[in-house]
Amino acid sequence: MDPGISKEAIGFASVVGAAAVGAVATALVQAFREKRRRIRARQADIYYRLMMLRTLWWPMVLNDGHADRVDPRDRRAIHDAAWQLSDVVRSADDRSDLKDIVRILFSEEFGTAGDRYAEMERVISRLGQKANPNYVAATHEVSRANLERGMEHPERVFSAPAGLI
Repeated sequence: MDPGISKEAIGFASVVGAAAVGAVATALVQAFREKRRRIRARQADIYYRLMMLRTLWWPMVLNDGHADRVDPRDRRAIHDAAWQLSDVVRSADDRSDLKDIVRILFSEEFGTAGDRYAEMERVISRLGQKANPNYVAATHEVSRANLERGMEHPERVFSAPAGLI
């Protein structure tokens, strides 16, 4: 050992080095957690926006995709919700569901409005497993029951608080 370097100096340097390594590790873990939190928040935002679009799409299903039979205000709401969802998806960090959502929003491959609705249901179910699995299970059950009621009574006006506009 060099006589000019004391044990205290070596100890101090060791403590400073360990603290620096700890600070870097903490910063990396925090950055990872923040990114994961941001991705989850964006996934939840996409999930809820797609659920809203699906709700707005219902008049199209009832009218078998004939947009001319759907109230212009409903068509405007569908249009606006679709483009808002598109903007959120475009800026998302997690791109795993990008292709399916873009298909729902822009593809003409769906034979009927009901087919597009069914695809929305499939993607919503998958997204919900990432965003909030318990909420998905509850809303899926209610949505199926509402779908059945709507097909049995298409003239009925639904009055659930979340469906009122």
